[in-house]
Amino acid sequence: MRAVVKAVAESGYAGSDANFANIYLLRKTAEGLATLAGSQYRKKRNHISRFNRTYANYELREITGVNIADALDVENRWLKGDPADNAGDANENAGAAPRESSVELPCDCAEAAWVERSEDEKSRMAEYCAIVEALENFDALQMRGAVLYVEGKPVGMTMASETAPGAWDIHFEKVIGEYADNGGYAIINKLFVEKLWATGVHLINREEDINIEGLRKANFHITRRLY
Repeated sequence: MRAVVKAVAESGYAGSDANFANIYLLRKTAEGLATLAGSQYRKKRNHISRFNRTYANYELREITGVNIADALDVENRWLKGDPADNAGDANENAGAAPRESSVELPCDCAEAAWVERSEDEKSRMAEYCAIVEALENFDALQMRGAVLYVEGKPVGMTMASETAPGAWDIHFEKVIGEYADNGGYAIINKLFVEKLWATGVHLINREEDINIEGLRKANFHITRRLY
């Protein structure tokens, strides 16, 4: 842990101190996210308990050629629905869009009408196009991912890639409708990280430090020092 504190300080993050470094690393280790041990994960454990009380028959299946269409189906439904249907918890489901019937959307990021879109629409469509591209090139990009099923129905998906030996970046994580409200984000993250941890993964980046330069540097320094 001393090495982690030093790495955060070396990153230049203005608010770094030993307490921040402890919290930052604990939130990023595969072991921490897989076991959810400790008081800092109490809220996530509560979300998972709610999911378990609500749904008895669910499973997480890794993305393969057999179910890759289910992952896209989740994204289509997430993107197209009514915001009230997919609100969920603000911390577990920030910026979520709700679900509707699944209709595959075109990746029209380059169309003439693009300039007329709102910033939110641009962001959602750009992410959608990135997800489509990732799924279409899943093996070539050496991605790993999983689909969450409840009663055999795909209701969530996640995808990640390795950024350094033993370190994985979770790029996309989506859960739709009532399943998001009832703890779906917590359950899909825990179950997926359990699979990664079982294969020797040590560090998880959930992209919570996006657009914060100091945190990106801290993550980089931590990864270098640990590996």
